[in-house]
Amino acid sequence: MKGIESLKKLFFLILIIWFASLVPVSADSTTEKPVETIILQLKWFHQFQFAGYYAAIEKKYYADAGLKVILKEGRPGVNYSDEVISKNADYGIEMPILLLERHQGKPVVVLAAIFQHSPEIMLSRKDSGITSPHDLIGKKIMLRPHGNIESRAMFYNEGIPVEKLNIINHSWNISDLIDKNVDAFSGYITDRPFMLQEREVPYNIIRPLTYGVDFYGDCLFTTQKEIDKHPQRVKAFLDASIKGWNYAMNHPVEIVNLILKQYSTRLSKEALLFEADAMQELLQPKFIEIGHINPGRWKHIADTFVKLKMLSPAYSLEGFLYDPTPVSDYAKAIKIVWILVGVVLLIILSAMILFLFNRKLANQVSDRTAHLSLEIKERKQTEAALQESEKKYRQLFMNAPAGIYEIDFEKIRFTSVNDIMCQYSGYSEKEFLSMNPLDLLTEDGKNLYIGRLEKLSIGEKLSDTVEYNVITKDGQEVCVLLSNDYIYKNGKLTGARVVAHNITDRKKAEEEKIKAQKIAGEHKKLALVGQIAGKMAHDFNNILGIIMGNAELSFLDCKDKETKKTLKLIFEQTIRGKNLTKNLVAFAKDQEPKQEFFRINEKIDLVLSLLKKDLEGIELIKEDKPGVPELLADPGMIEHALVNIIQNSIHAISLSEHPRIMIKTYCLDDNICFEIEDNGCGIAQEHLEKIYEPSFTLKGSKDVSGAYKSGIKGTGYGMSNVKKYIELHKGTLAVESEFGSGTKFIISLPVIKKELTRKEKTELQEQKINFDKYILLVEDEQAISGVQYRILSQEPCSHRVDIANNGQVAIDLFKRNKYDLVSLDYILPGEINGMDVYHHIRETNKT
Repeated sequence: MKGIESLKKLFFLILIIWFASLVPVSADSTTEKPVETIILQLKWFHQFQFAGYYAAIEKKYYADAGLKVILKEGRPGVNYSDEVISKNADYGIEMPILLLERHQGKPVVVLAAIFQHSPEIMLSRKDSGITSPHDLIGKKIMLRPHGNIESRAMFYNEGIPVEKLNIINHSWNISDLIDKNVDAFSGYITDRPFMLQEREVPYNIIRPLTYGVDFYGDCLFTTQKEIDKHPQRVKAFLDASIKGWNYAMNHPVEIVNLILKQYSTRLSKEALLFEADAMQELLQPKFIEIGHINPGRWKHIADTFVKLKMLSPAYSLEGFLYDPTPVSDYAKAIKIVWILVGVVLLIILSAMILFLFNRKLANQVSDRTAHLSLEIKERKQTEAALQESEKKYRQLFMNAPAGIYEIDFEKIRFTSVNDIMCQYSGYSEKEFLSMNPLDLLTEDGKNLYIGRLEKLSIGEKLSDTVEYNVITKDGQEVCVLLSNDYIYKNGKLTGARVVAHNITDRKKAEEEKIKAQKIAGEHKKLALVGQIAGKMAHDFNNILGIIMGNAELSFLDCKDKETKKTLKLIFEQTIRGKNLTKNLVAFAKDQEPKQEFFRINEKIDLVLSLLKKDLEGIELIKEDKPGVPELLADPGMIEHALVNIIQNSIHAISLSEHPRIMIKTYCLDDNICFEIEDNGCGIAQEHLEKIYEPSFTLKGSKDVSGAYKSGIKGTGYGMSNVKKYIELHKGTLAVESEFGSGTKFIISLPVIKKELTRKEKTELQEQKINFDKYILLVEDEQAISGVQYRILSQEPCSHRVDIANNGQVAIDLFKRNKYDLVSLDYILPGEINGMDVYHHIRETNKT
């Protein structure tokens, strides 16, 4: 037994020596080291933008890590990556432009994304009216020559070529915007707005984030050489910096006072506090771990650079993003050698000990074998049942007909996800689990998510179901309905199990249904308007008929030339009024077009004369190609279409410096074509498909871009009716437009040649004026029937005329007499109207 005890002591002694030998494997040992001095290159002058590094120095986080950090102030015109590569500094701060520099051969590596959102904005004066990227076309814009990538990406997303912008090199002096030397000024949302507020200059903000450009902001970086040579120093510096940032964002007032006391008084305390407040939204420290890097988001940034032709499509992110876990090859080799030595020693010692213990253990093994066998059997059964249960749960989890994932609210990370949820998002399981939940959401979704999380964390009861718009890997938006099963530990919300259903198709169907119901409602309303218009037109035509008849009779009896001119004018204007009434009814009611031959050029000239007053001060250009035949169409409908389009052009050029409308007519492939083009405000691409929808308008209260002169309003039905009229004539209507440049409408109608048959020609030759006919006049208005009676019974017609003032009298007279002609009014007093009389006549007299 003494030999065994001696071997035990020897065994443990060797183990202690072996473990001790493993300690110095690391390149940076845990023994006390001398303080290392490193230089951090800041991106600008001292301000709250670098608060985390001030805090890490002040609170001795760097000192505790064995580091002395010197902060090197930035200035305009410095390339910060070159400063680090050339060893003027060990670490630096820069924007995502680092990715471009990496692919230019610079060995830069991003350690952390401090700003989760870019602070870059465009500022304009309030009185300039510049509120969107499209307003910047042709304006003076102050940008860095090769920077402001986010703004350039915003212009690309909005379809604005850089050539249309008047870009001026940056002066960094906000007075250039205040003094109107430039129209727009690029800067940071953290400080430039405060400068304008201090000088009481109202301003507008155009933010790339609003237009789908969501880049990281300030990123902490170093070189690959620094990581290879000093891996422990890199990790220690990064950890201390993140710790400093957490402290700074939780104690902004303290850090502001520190900056003013030790670093710079360039900015006032109010300016620094404004900057600190603005940075809360950029870092989002309450919801995202400071420094968090999402590889998927870097891929999105890289893809944007590719679209801007700033980066090759064959780019790679390998080595660009810092990984704190790798171990050097030398350390690995040393560790393997020592492990092998230890294993050999353990084998030798174990063999010796086992040999000495063998006889003693043999007896014990014999006694316990039966007990262990039973225990092993029970354990295997338990493990098998557990594995089967886990297998069933996993199968249910992975094969469920809905997206399922689990989330840890404390770490703000996904902990599990099934295949369906990966399909919804387009990300692989590995990519999904590496993401922050906010990375998947739109801006509105992020605000909703953060708001719900804050309410739940204080115990407020909310619905377990909520809808979010999720951004997929390829940039598409899908709508998902989430059902949450919240997890609480000790009364604190710690996570949730979530079931997600993709309801994108359902939402689209609901939108289409609402749209269809809206259109049906508009049609119903138009049908009602048509009925009212028909009744009003009947009454109005009766009035016009009286005026026209009396004017014609007076004209026949009149001998005075001047009076005859007046009567002729009254007659002609009454005819025009009847035609206008007829056209209004056609406008209000869905009915087949009335076909007449007319020349389109003459119709255009008529419309231009009607709009003569509105066209004052506008350059009008007409190009009529020869050989355009007559058009067979409803003149009223075509006239209304022309009025609507030309009136829209007049409205569109209301703010143009040199307003111009060009009208062309020509023939193309058996079609009569006419174009109406203006140099007005144009129509944005997203609205082109909507201009034909009933009640859609961009004028009046809908004119959010200020494209039209104040006071100009639209009903929203003009272009809807134009499209209806053209399609009724089997024609086509096309539109070409660019926002800020103008609009062109192209209308094409088929050429229909009219050739008279032999029978029609014979009937025309034999047609003569009818005299001495027997006519039944059915009219309830005595004033109208009186005029008609006088015209028909006097020379040269000399007809015999009976008058019926209601439907029953008309039927009775028709039964007793044989008439050559019957004139019917549609609306009659009593129970029998004009249509009833017509059907009675057709049934009793088939001829």
